[in-house]
Amino acid sequence: MWGVLGMFDQINLKELGNMCRRKRKELGFTMEELEDEQISVSTISNIERGVPIVSHQKIEYYCVHKLKLNISDYNQLSQQERKLKLEKEEELWFIERLIEQGNPDEGLTELKKFNLSGFRELEAMIFYLKGRAYYYKNQWEQARKNFLRTIEFVDKYPQIGKSNIASICYNDLGRINFFYYGNLKNALQYTELGISCFNPDGERYHILYTLKICQVLYLEKLNRIQDAYQTVKELWKCLDQIDYLDVVLNTYEMRAKLLFKMKRFDDAIYTAKKGLEISTLNKSPERTLELITTLGSIYLKLNQLNNAEKCFLEGLNLKNQIAKKYLFITTFTQIGILYMKKKQFEKAQSYLKVAVEIGQKSPDVVRYAQSLTELGVCHLAQHDISKASDIFLQALSVAKNHSLYYKASQILTKLTKLWEHRDEEKFNMYMAELFRFNLLLDEEQ
Repeated sequence: MWGVLGMFDQINLKELGNMCRRKRKELGFTMEELEDEQISVSTISNIERGVPIVSHQKIEYYCVHKLKLNISDYNQLSQQERKLKLEKEEELWFIERLIEQGNPDEGLTELKKFNLSGFRELEAMIFYLKGRAYYYKNQWEQARKNFLRTIEFVDKYPQIGKSNIASICYNDLGRINFFYYGNLKNALQYTELGISCFNPDGERYHILYTLKICQVLYLEKLNRIQDAYQTVKELWKCLDQIDYLDVVLNTYEMRAKLLFKMKRFDDAIYTAKKGLEISTLNKSPERTLELITTLGSIYLKLNQLNNAEKCFLEGLNLKNQIAKKYLFITTFTQIGILYMKKKQFEKAQSYLKVAVEIGQKSPDVVRYAQSLTELGVCHLAQHDISKASDIFLQALSVAKNHSLYYKASQILTKLTKLWEHRDEEKFNMYMAELFRFNLLLDEEQ
């Protein structure tokens, strides 16, 4: 009935498997109902999945005798198959547009109505789109489950790899871990998996740059400055190829921050100012806040207090334009440090308290720990030893709970200095703990 078994050389087994699955479902049969002495359920499953281990005779028997498929018309069937698949892919493309344009509920409604028509590999896209929709709806656990299912399907169907949806899933899993669970290490791990599975010849090329700037963000927060700077240098070289404005501005911001931490102050100031030109022209208040705060922090370090104050106050003036209030934690913290330098402790304390209040509700545990630490410093400067110690311990608890070893080490250093010459027992206790965290820090690096 095949005509010639040599015809198998021209047959795409995945396409044929899809045809068989669809035909079986049209006929209303389960795999078990088609099993007999000549063909088992596992063989039927292998044929429908296009697994190239089934003999030609078994495939012919299943197609011709069990499903009554006219395989001599394979080419015509194949064209119909491709046309139908293309239609299904277009349908999913429009649903993706719906979700990405900010209509996740409508997208989920359309996905419920969507018929796979036997194209199992398109299930990856369905899980991916569900994940994106739930991500936009802030339903993190639902989003997480769908992203993980997407990755499973991409692993099962390598031909989907060119879509780069696995890389997007890893990026979003990283963001969920950082912004909503406060787990920096998991965030970095997922992000690096996204970079490693990225297909440079595939679609959605923008995700590579998004992954890399997220990698920089997590590395910087983990105090891995040199590693972060290496990735920033890669992004800096191809800045003119990046279409996504947020990534461009984030690159300016992170480059300025890292150069500042590396004490390359002139380069850091130049980078922050260039970034501010772009963010102002494009009316991007979030990035403007981050860049102006970074610039103010550099001036503060250089003891140019008037310039620093102008920067921080300009940043705080953006409060009505920015929904993500946690972005202001650093600005309030830095202006608090500035007023401590000016010996205006009450003013400093009021700003630092606001930073801590925002930090308590914030997903960014690094900013929160820093705001607590500086509030402790402010109380210490006013000789309120007990209050300073309590606040340092709160900051230490945040650092420990999120495995921020370098931050824990900084806070323990302050606690040892606080109790030195005041309480020998506490001094020795914190010294021992500081030693332990420094060992953990060495292992981590």
